[in-house]
This record gives sequence, structure tokens and C-alpha cells, in this order.
Amino acid sequence: MNIWEKTEKKVFSFMEENHMVDPGEQVVVGVSGGADSVCLLFLLLEYQKKMPFEIQVVHIHHGIRTEAEEDAKFVEELCQKAEVSYVCRRVDVPGLAAAKKVSTETAGRQARYETFYEIAKEKGATKIAVAHNTNDNAETVLFHLFRGSGIGGLAGMSPMRKGEDDNYIIRPILCLEREEIESYLTDRGIPWCTDSTNDSDDYTRNRIRHHIIPYAEEKIVQGAVEHVAQSAQSLREAEEYLSQQTESAIQMVSVGRGRLDCSRLSQHPEIIQKRVLFAAAKEFSPTGKDIGQIHVKDMMSLIQKEENRSIHLPFGIVVSRRYGEIVFEVDTLSSKEECHLQQALNLDLSEGSFVLPGLGTLEIRKFNAKEAGEIPRNRYTKWLDCGKIIQSLEIRHRSEGDFLCIRNADGEMKHKTLKQYMIDEKIPKQERDRIPILADGSHVLWVVGGRISEEFKVTENTNTILEVKLIRNDCEMQ
Repeated sequence: MNIWEKTEKKVFSFMEENHMVDPGEQVVVGVSGGADSVCLLFLLLEYQKKMPFEIQVVHIHHGIRTEAEEDAKFVEELCQKAEVSYVCRRVDVPGLAAAKKVSTETAGRQARYETFYEIAKEKGATKIAVAHNTNDNAETVLFHLFRGSGIGGLAGMSPMRKGEDDNYIIRPILCLEREEIESYLTDRGIPWCTDSTNDSDDYTRNRIRHHIIPYAEEKIVQGAVEHVAQSAQSLREAEEYLSQQTESAIQMVSVGRGRLDCSRLSQHPEIIQKRVLFAAAKEFSPTGKDIGQIHVKDMMSLIQKEENRSIHLPFGIVVSRRYGEIVFEVDTLSSKEECHLQQALNLDLSEGSFVLPGLGTLEIRKFNAKEAGEIPRNRYTKWLDCGKIIQSLEIRHRSEGDFLCIRNADGEMKHKTLKQYMIDEKIPKQERDRIPILADGSHVLWVVGGRISEEFKVTENTNTILEVKLIRNDCEMQ
């Protein structure tokens, strides 16, 4: 069996083992013109002879290298000879990198996948084939190892993963080393382009590729690349199992969005505790990339020390232990003006909008109870009986003597101090002076974001309803 036949047999078996392509599917194939992507294209063309499916080649013109025009022309001619549908998209990667404040490498990767997803949607494709190989996988694993990644990062690239819009990213030549790829192309007499940026040490991955991998192969153990790939596969299997256990644990310990039962969580193995905390923090993070092992260690201390306290993570995420729960929140005031009313804002039962510094806008309106529909059941829109207001409304922070009315277990109306209410509601001390209240003298009508006083609830005897609504960031808060 020659190199040509041996390589195809290896790749086709790998594809079938991972169920990469089904009959009749549309597959978007990223082709840069380099050896890897050209090899991918021609192997898929051969696989078409075994299974009917459609190929849509996509070439991204990055606008980085002087040879970019030649590469685009090369891929176009390659596709014309093979009678394959071809699309070229131009993307200003340097401009994107500058705008997003990321490296050109990162911007290029983001642009490629965004374009692949876009064309897949246009063409009705379900799979997107990319040309990562075994060497790429080894470089990725080492890169993540040096950065201190967890098991997920050390598992490297998967042969197939879920993408966007129900697409799947497939890597048919992940089983091939770079030497095998070039040997296959040479054996078949297929030309390819050389990317000059691959010769530079400007990129971290290139330094691993040019220096660390060759040294490992030559000076440590022959077959190092393949051994790293095998280890990554074992770690990928371990990661899949741990992911299942973590998801099961989350279901058991979650008591609401961003709230975990500390006692239940502590019953799980420490590795699962850490993964649950990491997953919870990622839910509140725009990227998840800046949540690291040091932050997980800090969060673990909340479980290990039975005291109510808080720690701060990137992106303004605050993680607190409160009365047996681990609570995740985003401190929206951390990067903005803190909500602090220098003095009480007298509303004088006026209708209109009132700005609360650092918090939002309070909207007030009055209407006839006969026009009312169903009473709102959310935290930031409340209806009050306007006829029961004795003095005039004011919005302010708490002060000595504040109280509200509640009903006890027997249904009797009782006064409760605002301080006791906040204690009963487990509101941390440091937050109590920041919460605005709507008051009529010392009587608290509404703890903003919390409950209203029973005394001012709308009943069948109410004639005029006062609606108070807090709006923030141009959206009604629910």
C-alpha cells in the first residue's frame, strides 16, 4: 500500500469512527491554500466517491500578507479544476485586531469562524471542515499547559464539536501529522502555497512549533507529537466524564440562578466543587477567559470557612457566602457612579420621571383603579394605594425609625423595623445603606427591589393607583 492509499484509509477510518459526514450533507471547507487545507480538500473529494455529499470551499483573504492575492487565485484555480463551488471573502483582519484590541492571530481566527458560520447558513450546510492536524493539536496542548489550563484545555482539539446554529466543526485530518500531509500531497503531485507568517516567531504557537516540538522529537523521545495527541485523547475522555458529573452536581446544589447551597456542594469531591464554582462564575462573565485557578481557589475558601464574606472576581463579579449559600452577582455599581442620594428626593405625589444617580430612572403615574388590569408581579414595578399616602412621597436611603407593615402567620398586621426586615431578608450589612426606599415619613412603602408595605397594597376599596417603576439601562427591570 503506497502513501496515497495509506493516508486515505487512515483518514476515512477516522472520519467514520467519529461520524463526521452523513450522506447528502452540505460541508463548508476552509481552504487557505496551505498544505493542510489543500490536503483536507483532496481527501474530502476522494471521500465523496465513497459517500455522496456536497462541498463548498471558502477562502478568507485576510489582507495581511503580500502573497494573499496569489493565494486566493491559487485556491480559485484549484477549485475550478476540481469542479468545486468556491467563495472568497475579504476581511480586514488588521483593522479588526485594532478595533477589538486583540492580536492579529486572534482576530484572524474569529473572522474565519464568523465567515464559515455565515456561509454555512447561506448554503444550508450542517458541517464545517477545518484542517487542524496532530501537530496543531500537540501545540495547542502544550500552549494550554504552559498557561496553566485545566483538564479541558489539556484535552486539546476534539475531532468534532458543536458550533453555532446547529452546525458542527469537523477536523478530518486531526489524525495526520504534518509530515504525513506533505508526503500525501507530494505523492499525488498536488501543489500548495507556503504561508510566510508560519516562518516567523512572532506568534507563540510558532515558537512552540519551531523550537519545542522539534527538540522534543529529536532530544527527548521520537513520536512525542503522537504521544501528546494520545494523552489529549485520554484527557478528553476524562473531561467528558467530569463534565457529566459537574452538570449533575449543579442540578443538585443550585437553588436559583447564581445561588448554590453550600452544604450540598461541600458533600461533593473537591474537584467537582471547583468545577461547579468555575461554571457558576462563567455564567456571569462575558468571556469566561479571565476566570482562573486563583479565582477558583478564592471561591473554595467561601465553602471551607463558615463566615459571611465576599470576594471579587474580574468583570465586577462578586461571590459571597450568605447564610449557607454561595451567591454570584455582578456589581454594576463598581465601574459606575455608586447609587447615593445626597439628600431625600421629594416626589410630592407628582407624576413623571426621576433620575436616581447610579441606579436608573424612577417613573411614577396615577390612574383610576377601575382601569386596572392584573397587579404586576415583578420586583421593580409596584402598585400602591394612592389614597393611603398621608404626607408626601420621598425616595431616600434608610434612617432611624423606618418601618413597614407586614402580616404575621395569623394574618395580623404588624409593624416591623426596616433594620429587622433587612436582617430577615439576609441583606448584607454593606448593602443596606445603598438600597433606596420609597417612604411616606417613616413609613416605608417600598424597599426598592424588595417588598411593599401591606398598608399600601391595592385592594377592592382602592380608588386611585400609584404605579412606581424603576428602569435601568433603557430596560425595565423585572
